[in-house]
Amino acid sequence: MKKQKALLFFPLSMSNLNSGITKKCLGIAEAFKSVYDVDIMNEYAGEVFFNGNKLKDYNAGINRMRLYYYNDIIFGQYATIKDSILRNKYDVVYIRLHYFITPGLLHFLRRLKRANNSVSIYIEIPTFPFKKEFSANLHRLRNILNHFTIPFLRKYVTNIITLSAHEQIWGIPTIRISNGFSQDIINEKSIELQPPANDRIFHIAMIAQFSEWHAADILIESLRVYKTKGLEKKIQIHFVGKVLSSTTQQVKEEELEEDVIFHGQMDSRQILLFLNDMHVCVGTLGHHRKNIQLDSSLKNREYAFSGMPMVLKTPDMDFPPALFFIKYFPDDETLLDLQEVINFYKNLMDKNPTYKKDIIEYAKANLTWEKKLRKILVTDSQMKS
Repeated sequence: MKKQKALLFFPLSMSNLNSGITKKCLGIAEAFKSVYDVDIMNEYAGEVFFNGNKLKDYNAGINRMRLYYYNDIIFGQYATIKDSILRNKYDVVYIRLHYFITPGLLHFLRRLKRANNSVSIYIEIPTFPFKKEFSANLHRLRNILNHFTIPFLRKYVTNIITLSAHEQIWGIPTIRISNGFSQDIINEKSIELQPPANDRIFHIAMIAQFSEWHAADILIESLRVYKTKGLEKKIQIHFVGKVLSSTTQQVKEEELEEDVIFHGQMDSRQILLFLNDMHVCVGTLGHHRKNIQLDSSLKNREYAFSGMPMVLKTPDMDFPPALFFIKYFPDDETLLDLQEVINFYKNLMDKNPTYKKDIIEYAKANLTWEKKLRKILVTDSQMKS
């Protein structure tokens, strides 16, 4: 039986495998491919692609790049695949919102409906309400533009996909999900399914594209306080990724250069091999600094697929406190009690020496994108079968 057609739109590079967002979109694509015949449109930095083939390149000159960015703000690149819409008459469309609800996006949705009036259209809003991470003028322009375009959006969109707790966004019913991870990205052969051999030093890893809200400063200060207690177990903290200059400065000021190691950026395979020697991983510690009360970090899911115990602050629905490999601390500026972290790991080892295998099995059963998108993939395909 011929598969139905799905169109996915992602406003980012699909080849940057060091990006957690790229990994997420690749995982979503793989989940859709398990049910549908999938086409993927993506655009990034002046280039527009369809199924990996470059359709447009605005990089020939500065004026063309200006045209690209202005076009993105007002219209978008959606008209590039208007012929494909007519030819394929897509059954389902999944769009990761590209900042603006532009007139071009609305015209694109109208085309989709005209080609197949029964098409289901899902729009993913990664963060809601929007983060104010643009310049003030651009942010005001977006809100003004959205004010006029949102009423038209309701005519076309089946559901908004959100990580938030909202039951409706802009008057459109939501499907609430948490982030997943693609197990295909994880090569289990690279994982040593044994506890770290080195028990003399307790190794704590934190991996991120670091910003102020990752709160590396809390982890460093926690180590400083731990060292003042003169306890026997030596702890080393490992940061993977580009850290803030304030982080390196803090380490110098606290004279922790021998205890805090900066590894720079790593790709997925390097991270897997690196984590073989770590005891626990630490998630984002400062979500409270930007008033986020529910975590769904991609990195937490990568930790789980790597078989790593986790230390968290912000509640994550996929990692309730009762899970044997999760340790929570208060979701505020409170420091981590690193002796408690060591005790948590020791207790884990005593009760479950095969914890890595068990954590990975939990991840496979609960954290794949096929599992996360089941409300869309199963319901939509069943409705149209």
